[in-house]
This record gives sequence, structure tokens and C-alpha cells, in this order.
Amino acid sequence: VNVNLVLDPDRTLQPGDTTTARATVTQGGAPQAGKTVTFSTANPSVASVSPGSAVTGSSGQAQATVRGASQGNTTVTASAEGATASKPVQVPDLSLIGLVALAIGVVLIGLLQRRPRSAQE
Repeated sequence: VNVNLVLDPDRTLQPGDTTTARATVTQGGAPQAGKTVTFSTANPSVASVSPGSAVTGSSGQAQATVRGASQGNTTVTASAEGATASKPVQVPDLSLIGLVALAIGVVLIGLLQRRPRSAQE
């Protein structure tokens, strides 16, 4: 049995972002239906995967959702019948654009709170 793992899309995840882990189980090049694939991450605090297992369809594929949780690096692994495949997952620190947006938001909130309220009584 052979397992091939693809992340679709294969990209860096921000916290809260998701991607699909798609495992294909084959034997002698032929897709294997009805095989249980177990999905896991090496560090669940960086990225989680759900469901933890899925059964392959007629195309030999099973899939799970990978969700970025916090900054760091980990791997997603798919296992079936003793065969495994892994892919790296990276969740970077808050991006520069995210930091700028956060700073602007904090300044705007501060300005709005300091604005005098009009007396409408």
C-alpha cells in the first residue's frame, strides 16, 4: 500500500486559515477504496486536523481540514495500512500587513473614544 498526501492549496497558513489535506491510497498504482486514513499533526498547538480519520472513496482519496492555530512549524501526516506520508505546515507570526491593520485599528478606536459626545437631551 502507498499513501500520497497533498495539501490543497499548499500554502503558508495564518492562524484561523484552512487548507485541505488530501490523501490518496494506492496499491500497485490502483486506487484503494474503503481504506481508513488517519490524519494527525506533529504539533496540534500550531495546526489542527479534523476529522482525525476518514475512509477512502472509489478514487482512493480521503480528506481532512487543516487549520492554522498559532505561530510555528509542524507536519501533517496521513497513515493507512502501515504506510505514511507527511507534508510540512508553517504558521508565521502576524504578517506586516496584519500588524499595520492592527495598529491603525487601535489608533482609530482610541480616537473615537476620546471624541467629545454631543449633548442631545
